[in-house]
Amino acid sequence: MIHFGADPRPAAANPKAVNLLITFKCAKLAKIKGFFSMTHAAVSATQFSKPEIGPIDMEHLLHYTMGDEALAREVLGLFCTQGRIYLEQLCATQDPQERKSAAHTLKGSARGVGAHHVANLSETLEELAAAPDEAAWTSALGSLKTVFDEAAAHVAEMD
Repeated sequence: MIHFGADPRPAAANPKAVNLLITFKCAKLAKIKGFFSMTHAAVSATQFSKPEIGPIDMEHLLHYTMGDEALAREVLGLFCTQGRIYLEQLCATQDPQERKSAAHTLKGSARGVGAHHVANLSETLEELAAAPDEAAWTSALGSLKTVFDEAAAHVAEMD
């Protein structure tokens, strides 16, 4: 079970801790291995819209986990668990700020693990959060659920 800092709760019980933990683990590995020059900012936006990439871009994730497949699976498990929580928040709330925050968090997590389709749709929802067009929101949310489910199924098949 993973613990974040001195917090006795498992990281899975603390969504913000999960995002920090994923970032910290990948950054720490990168620094140790001497690959610290590769940052999130260095990844071009076009990488996130490659149509040929499946639900999870394992090459991307393994780059950030320095080829550690066990760590990659652990990170993907955390992503799936926490992603469901953020999807539930997106479905349940009408508050534009809560929508934007949940979509933004899911977008960052998805980009970190190589779930580029989830990231793209999360970004769309982040932009639509304050828009008065509820039909566009509902449509994009339905699409996000579909691609998230595909990514989660892909992760489940890996086990």
